[in-house]
Formats: sequence, structure tokens, C-alpha cells
Amino acid sequence: MNKKVELVLNELIQVYLTKSEPLSSTKLKEIANLPFSASSIRSYLKKLEENELVEKEHFSSGSYPSVKAMKSFWRDSLKNRTVDDEIDLREKAEELDIYVMIEMFENQLLVNVYNLNNKFIVLEFEKDEVVFKYDDNLYTLFKSVKGILLDELRKYLLHIGLKKEYESIKKLYKYEAFNKKFIYKEDINTESFEKFNFSSYPKGISFFDDYLIFKTMKNSNNVYKNILLVGNIYTDFFEVTKPVKGGE
Repeated sequence: MNKKVELVLNELIQVYLTKSEPLSSTKLKEIANLPFSASSIRSYLKKLEENELVEKEHFSSGSYPSVKAMKSFWRDSLKNRTVDDEIDLREKAEELDIYVMIEMFENQLLVNVYNLNNKFIVLEFEKDEVVFKYDDNLYTLFKSVKGILLDELRKYLLHIGLKKEYESIKKLYKYEAFNKKFIYKEDINTESFEKFNFSSYPKGISFFDDYLIFKTMKNSNNVYKNILLVGNIYTDFFEVTKPVKGGE
């Protein structure tokens, strides 16, 4: 893409994130202080429209970035950023109308597996215990993974289809969710919303329809915090993220 055209697109996106309204070439030049004439900007916007990176509500209206453009922009802009958990995420979730889910856990080792009189299986982690009804196969399985980390065990149980045991392990995790009314949006049904969970998406950026899903993990003194953000692709995610520092 021509660097001038790329600059116009980037400025259009930046302004649209704050203004949330289509912009004419004259208005974009004025707000973004672009070093091109309004007619040149109009020409660049036309090229962007031809490439499906800019859209208009109708012929004479202003321009705004397409979903295609926003996906490309966020892939590039968020790859070296992380969720800013030093701000009030509850307040920001309401302000920006995004959904925030936080999962916290201590990633403890499974240090022992006990058989209590063929009635119960006790998984002894470094700080916690989980108890199951005794089953020969289950006992053999847990004995075979002694020494595994809590989060690895949880993922393994889900992978092999032991959902009941997976749910029991999950009780060692703590959860918070902000702006829950997000799920009642007209274009999000319950079935769709079930996809907005930690196991559905890898760390980093994903997209679901016109929604951006951003997942990060933080670790402090072996206390892990998974943070999942879900919001419309036109949301200003810069307000809830920050540049990644060394070691994060």
C-alpha cells in the first residue's frame, strides 16, 4: 500500500476510535493535521474504498474504516500490548461497553495422590486438595500424572473429555466478570456468548464476527491471572491496554 494512503487510513482509524462518526476528507485533514490537500485525501479514501478498507453509509456521507481494516489494524497494534490491570477494569468495562473476565489461580504442583479405602481419591496439591469418588481408572490416571502443574492438569482433563473432573479442578480458580449486560446485546445470543471463554481462544488477538477478543496472562509470585476482553471491533482498546514490558 502507498505510504500516503496507509497514513490516511491509519489517521482515519485513530480519529474514528475517538469520534465514532464518519469523516469527510476536509474534516479528517483538519482533525488529523494531514499534510495533504482535501482533494488528495478524498482520492486516497477512494482507493481505500476500492480495496474494501473504507466504507460509506451512502455516496455523499463521510468515510469510516471497514471491519477488514480494523482487524488488520488491531492485529498490528495489539501484538506488543497487554491488558492494563493497574486501571479500574470494572469502570472501563462499563465506560467502553466491553466484557471483561478475569481468571486467577496459583499454579501448584500435584504432589501426591491418595486412595482412601477405595472410597475416595485425594489429589494433594502444594496448598490445596481436591477429592473425587474412587474409581480404579481415575486413580491410575491421576497417579500417572503426579507432579503435573494444576493448569496443565485442568487442560488435560478437558482434552480427554473428563468434564466432571475438570469442573472439580476449576473450583481452585477464582473468577470475576465485569459488564455482564454485554451478553444481552441483540447481536449476541447465548450460544454465541459461550464462545467467549478462556479455553476457546489462545493468548493474543482473535475475532468473532465483528467482535475482538483479546486474551493475556500475567504471573506474579506464581499467582496467574488470565484476562479476557471482548468488545466491538470499533472500541478503543488502547484505553485498557499498555505496551508490554520486558518479562511480561
